[in-house]
Amino acid sequence: MIFVLACWCAPAFGHVLGGYYAMDHAIGVAVGPSEITIEMVVLPAEFPTASLMATADANHDAYLDEEEARNLVTRYEGSVREYLQITLNGERVALSFQWGSASLITDVLPGPQLEMIFHFKVADASPRPGQNELCVHNKCHIGMLGIRNIEFYAQEPERISFEKVTRVDSRDPDLPPGFIGELPPDYREATVVFEVVGGAEAASGTTPVAEPRKPTLPTVRGSGRTRESSRLVGLLSDVAKNRRPGVLLAALGLAFVFGILHAAQPGHGKTLVAAYLVGSHGKVRHAVLLGLIVTLTHTFSVYVIGLFVLLGFKSAAEITVIFLL
Repeated sequence: MIFVLACWCAPAFGHVLGGYYAMDHAIGVAVGPSEITIEMVVLPAEFPTASLMATADANHDAYLDEEEARNLVTRYEGSVREYLQITLNGERVALSFQWGSASLITDVLPGPQLEMIFHFKVADASPRPGQNELCVHNKCHIGMLGIRNIEFYAQEPERISFEKVTRVDSRDPDLPPGFIGELPPDYREATVVFEVVGGAEAASGTTPVAEPRKPTLPTVRGSGRTRESSRLVGLLSDVAKNRRPGVLLAALGLAFVFGILHAAQPGHGKTLVAAYLVGSHGKVRHAVLLGLIVTLTHTFSVYVIGLFVLLGFKSAAEITVIFLL
């Protein structure tokens, strides 16, 4: 029976593409007859957002004002520009930072998320008349999982003709074909072959210029990303402000209930624990003691991080931010 169940069970994925630790990227490349501009949207998940906010939120009001947002973008645009590698006709080109923005998205679960936007321009090269090849290689946050997308747009559709667009999928090629369709894309490299129609004299004409479009991340079923807040989450978010004993007890009770439900789901080594208790003829007190040990070891790292943050919040955040970028 066990052999039959093992054959029927299919592999499953939890916390798709990094979950709360992910860094999502959306890159839009606007190709024109005389210039190339790039807009990169960086969406850190909840945990990276908390680390970045620890240093960006100077007045600790859980909000990004204009000055804090500007400082955050200025601080990290250099790292983004360094790891965003652009090649035009076989030669790597330099990028110049134009402008950027940062804002905090609050209507998502389970906590707020940052949205950082960086605008760059190819500084030392431009497309030539005729056929060109442009390659975008995104090496930002190379060690972190996340959804990544690269899109190409024509600034002047009358003069720019896309001939071929290829994207390199960085997901594990050994995954079953069914999972490739379910998982979000992870495009870290893309190439476009395009042709510039007309000479320099055409650039001074009245050719219409297309409106720039903000790059988007694909909507994937079950990706667990930006979800609308529920009434329950809205109430729980006010616990820190409303410190009445009844509210705190209710929050602790809900956390306890949801913790039990989470622990009852697959994983957490319950099969091994149950097999050990049965094999050793364990009693109820042994099961309780083993459950406490598993609970403490399962959450020990969280306690350590929490203690570290309480003792040196800014230092811990800075170390985390350096690791992330």
